[in-house]
Order: sequence, then C-alpha cells, then structure tokens
Amino acid sequence: MAGLPKLERLTDEQRASVIAEYLAGTSCEDLAKKYGYSAPQLARYVRLKAPAGQYRGANRSTVTDEQAKRAIAMLKQGMKRKEIAYNLDISVGVLYRAIKRHEAECVMQAGRPRHETIALVADGIRRGLSHRDIARQLGIAQSTVKKNYYKAALALLSDTQKPVLPAPQPKSTVTARLKLSSEPLPFGHAIPVNAMWRGLERWRDGVRA
Repeated sequence: MAGLPKLERLTDEQRASVIAEYLAGTSCEDLAKKYGYSAPQLARYVRLKAPAGQYRGANRSTVTDEQAKRAIAMLKQGMKRKEIAYNLDISVGVLYRAIKRHEAECVMQAGRPRHETIALVADGIRRGLSHRDIARQLGIAQSTVKKNYYKAALALLSDTQKPVLPAPQPKSTVTARLKLSSEPLPFGHAIPVNAMWRGLERWRDGVRA
C-alpha cells in the first residue's frame, strides 16, 4: 500500500503554510512551483489535509471578495478582462467566475429580480444611456448588461412602443354622405339612377293621360 503524501522536504510550518495558502486561493500548480514539488504530489497532499468540502481541485485558483470588488471597479472603468486578470495575477477564466459570483451576490442582496433589472436597463436605453452608464447605475459589469439583459430590454421596449392604430371608422351611410358632402355622386350611383327612372315613369304617365 502506497504511503500517504507527506511533502517530506518541507517543515511542519511550511506544510501548514501550503494548506493556508491553498485555502486563501492559491492553486496547487502555483504552490508546487513555490515549494519544489509536482502539482499532482501537492494536490494529493492538499486533498488529504484540506477541511471537508474545501478542496476545489488542483488547477483552480479563487478570488477574494476584495479582489472581485477591484475587478468590478476596473470593468466599470472600461478595462478589458485580460488586463484585469494580469493585474490581479489570475487567469481570465477564474476572473470570469469570480465576477459572475460577485454580481449574483449583489443582485440577491439588492433583492432585485431579473424582470426588474431588465426594466431598468430598458429605461436606460430609452434615456439614451450607454452600456457603461447603465452598468454603472445598476452596479454590475458592462459585459453583464450586454450579455444578460440588453436583448431582453430591447424586446421590452419594442413591445411597449408599438404604435397604437386608430379604431376603424364605421362606413358612412348614403344619408350621412349626402348631409356631409356637396360633391356630386359618381356616375351610375343608385340614387341618381332611381331618380331618373322615376322621372321617366312620371313623364310616361303624363303622356298617356
């Protein structure tokens, strides 16, 4: 039976530091480079010694709440994710997960459901605000506005701004037409034709008499 990983070249204090640094967010890969072990060796040790439920894998770093807040602030200032990840010394993937988690927590704390956020974004669009200005007002990243809310907000605007068509007017009757218009009736219209025939009949009746 293979022995348990012990990191024998390290002192007790260094081994305790390995666990503390891992729990603080350092990946096993970075710890392996620092202490001169392979990543799989160090990962096996950490998996054994880390508190239950706190082992997150060998290659995943975490971002502290303070770093997440700094990242959000940089995003609002217009910095790209690659630049932010470089400044915080983390990968872009780790940064993305941290931002999503932080924004989800902010929305939950604000007690703002999705449909309300969409309505607020739609209001910003209606007022002519940019993505950045809308994101700043809502306290979320500009990329989140674009990916998660902008299309839904545009759809909401299109639904609420559809022109209201006037109600169809009832067809005017012949009587109403005669009362409201002095224009001559078109050739062949029923009224003048009937009048003509009645006139002819009266004329024939007069001749016969």
